[in-house]
Amino acid sequence: MAEVNAQRAAALAQRDTATAAQAQAPRRLSEDDIRRLVGSFDDIRNALHDADSRD
Repeated sequence: MAEVNAQRAAALAQRDTATAAQAQAPRRLSEDDIRRLVGSFDDIRNALHDADSRD
């Protein structure tokens, strides 16, 4: 769980930095953006699957 929380915090920080730098109209997600997003779901799923239930 700690690893997932760290990944989430890093992703949120990256998003916040990108959002601040692009203080303009939102853009649509590209196909690559969507692939990366869906891929991150696999990382989270795997981390949860492999986590010790005591964590």
